[in-house]
Amino acid sequence: MMEKSRVPGLTISVVSYDPNLNFLKQTLRAASFAAHRALREGVIGAVDLLMVDNGPGRGWGHRIQEVLDEVWDVDGVGPVEIHPAKRNLGYGRGHNLGILRCRKRYYLVLNPDAVMDEDALVKAVGFMEENSEVGMLAPRVRSGAGDNQHLCKEDPNMADLFLRGFAPRLIQSKFQTRLNRYAIADMGIEESRIGLPVLSGCFLFCRTRALQQAGGFDPRYFLYFEDNDLSRMVREIAPLAYEPAVVIEHFGGGASRKGLAHIRMFCVSAWKYFQKHGWAWK
Repeated sequence: MMEKSRVPGLTISVVSYDPNLNFLKQTLRAASFAAHRALREGVIGAVDLLMVDNGPGRGWGHRIQEVLDEVWDVDGVGPVEIHPAKRNLGYGRGHNLGILRCRKRYYLVLNPDAVMDEDALVKAVGFMEENSEVGMLAPRVRSGAGDNQHLCKEDPNMADLFLRGFAPRLIQSKFQTRLNRYAIADMGIEESRIGLPVLSGCFLFCRTRALQQAGGFDPRYFLYFEDNDLSRMVREIAPLAYEPAVVIEHFGGGASRKGLAHIRMFCVSAWKYFQKHGWAWK
């Protein structure tokens, strides 16, 4: 067990908009179990939770509170805050409400449909304490069907994004070597790695200092590409890492499967990203 004076604290933030309450219950129940285990084992000394309610409309705060009352065990864990946004702030700006004011050593950006294993926080803190140069950590991710997902990637370019997101499977198969390179598919699921280009935003375990030095999420992104952008900003300060001992299950993803509104938001964010970082086609 760490000396008490050195035991770090953790803030977890979850941003929701029209959340699937069943997934949200699973997410918060798992986070509660993981937080209590980390506290019990002495790897963290305090945990607080920020829920940002982006709507739609009013009334979600009450439903979120009911979920918290049912699944979040507050004994020894707290405080818990529900922030009712007056309008939909978007994903990154919602998380920034906690990031920019956090005073704890670690910060977890957590999707409302990402369910962590009970030892996930223990493993994440252990990795970060042993690798003090690392600024941000991604976990091993399973899909809802139990398959492993390759969510660490190279920096995006226009061709790979189109192929992955919108091309038919037959066309994708013709470019599989290229797509595998973009998805860093040669990296084994069981292989820890430090020095990755891009981490997925569904579960980002961050050193708060690096996150704040990067300025948090760029508020210009409403949804999509905010994790690509944040990865680029943080890696200028500290390396990004993948640790397969930290395991979560993720039920989301796939803008092209969510309808025209999400496709439009994806394209708008892509435009902002490439305007900021330069237009890459291959």
